[in-house]
Amino acid sequence: MAKQIALLGCGHKKEPLLSWSEGFVRYQGGGDVVRFDHNPLCKPDVVCDLNDIECGLGSWLSGDWDEVHAYEVWEHFGRQGDSKAFFNGVNAIGDALQESGKFILSLPKHDSIWAWGDPDHTRVIPHVVWGYLEERFYDDLGKTPSSDFRPLIKWYWDVLSIGYVNEHCYAVCLRKDKLNPLFG
Repeated sequence: MAKQIALLGCGHKKEPLLSWSEGFVRYQGGGDVVRFDHNPLCKPDVVCDLNDIECGLGSWLSGDWDEVHAYEVWEHFGRQGDSKAFFNGVNAIGDALQESGKFILSLPKHDSIWAWGDPDHTRVIPHVVWGYLEERFYDDLGKTPSSDFRPLIKWYWDVLSIGYVNEHCYAVCLRKDKLNPLFG
């Protein structure tokens, strides 16, 4: 059976850009891709707005996906400082993925002109933010100025890689790890 891939915020892209195999590689095909976007002019398979995470994604994002991809999408979702929206979005991706499924995304670097240069960007997400999704991150509570977001995190993740795509963007590959016991 072909790999099931959701491409969120696809724009005019027909397929994912990246894949993961012990490091980021250019996508080589080999999956069934369903494209999601809010703009019907992009001719996605599913028209929906990620700012309404329940916009009909429920039946589409039902735990059947091997991978979810989002390239320069997450900075359009939620608002700067809105931790609930951030974690609710990541939790929805976790619900969408099969066990050990991957969430592959790219975002503008915090110091890129594109971080705030797109009039639709509502947040900047530095690469360090993704550590909050790993269970082991919370081993150092009280030793660092970090906040405790465990009550908002439904799924713990393994951060497989964070790397620069170019001078403006970085990519992240997360693997769904396990359900947070607070939600079990």
